[in-house]
Amino acid sequence: MVTAAPMMLLGHITPDLFLIGMSVLLWTMLIGLAMELLVLRFALGMFWGRALFADLVMNAASALLGTLVPLTALTLLPGSISVKPFGLPVFATVVLFGNTLVEWWIVRFGFRVPRERHPLAWLCLGNLTSVAACVCALLLSGSFTPPRAEVYQLNHAPNMLSESLAMEKARDTMAKAGFDLVQWHLRKGDRTGTAPDGTRDEYLERFGQEKWGRLHFTDGSNNRCVQIRLEGDRLICEVVQLP
Repeated sequence: MVTAAPMMLLGHITPDLFLIGMSVLLWTMLIGLAMELLVLRFALGMFWGRALFADLVMNAASALLGTLVPLTALTLLPGSISVKPFGLPVFATVVLFGNTLVEWWIVRFGFRVPRERHPLAWLCLGNLTSVAACVCALLLSGSFTPPRAEVYQLNHAPNMLSESLAMEKARDTMAKAGFDLVQWHLRKGDRTGTAPDGTRDEYLERFGQEKWGRLHFTDGSNNRCVQIRLEGDRLICEVVQLP
């Protein structure tokens, strides 16, 4: 199940991952499509042509939902979108199962797969397998590096994440992660905007709320980003390598 256009959805992206701007490689999406195609063909008994068509239809639907749901939430609930207090594993599990329900509905009622073939159970198994395969492929290829987090205690709790504070702590985080700041420097963001206080951001990309964003670093040939989240009087920074 490919929950997202136009970015990585771990083969299945959650709204939170959508917001922090992580990207997925085409081949990780293809893994998910292939896994579901096998489930449709062999477990649910569809012929190859019908199985391929069903695979494309249900993933197109999940991709549409994976884009519209977070965008709608950003519009209706600005500044309030986060996996907290549940945590990313619980949130991702809920989203994964919800997306599977959408696909089950399409297969069960759109393509008339009989209940006796247990389409929901098989789609759950196929999606869990494709997630595991995507994660393993990313880790083995070195295309994804788990975030390195640093937590900074501030003297007070700012009302918003300022670009100057984000830049200062992002540089500190890069240095602590072992990056030479003589070689690695900030580059301007691709999707910058205006801060809540009206000042224009040049480097900081905000994620629909005033306390969360990211900054990009480059050494000329390689790229890293630092994700920054303000939680009261604490600033949390993570160095991320994107595919």
